[in-house]
Amino acid sequence: MNTKLLNKKIIARIERAGVFHGTLDYIDGEIIRLKDARRIYYWNGALSVTDMAAKGLTGGKISIPVSTVEFMSPMITELNECSVEATKSIEAIEVWKN
Repeated sequence: MNTKLLNKKIIARIERAGVFHGTLDYIDGEIIRLKDARRIYYWNGALSVTDMAAKGLTGGKISIPVSTVEFMSPMITELNECSVEATKSIEAIEVWKN
């Protein structure tokens, strides 16, 4: 089990579920759980989720936070630790309202 990212803000790219920002609360082989997770439907200011985790965003469509979301393999595609700058910019984006 890789616990290096445990309790850190991350960007998770999940196959068939999308891209999420939250705190990695649990990881055990094929299962991860994020706390205070927001789904990022659309973004501006980054080319990829890797760029997003490093530099942050300038805008986009981001959901309301949910207290907990859990994913299971083979859905987990990519996990990236967020920089402080990236976390601040993502958390500053208002919840998308239709």
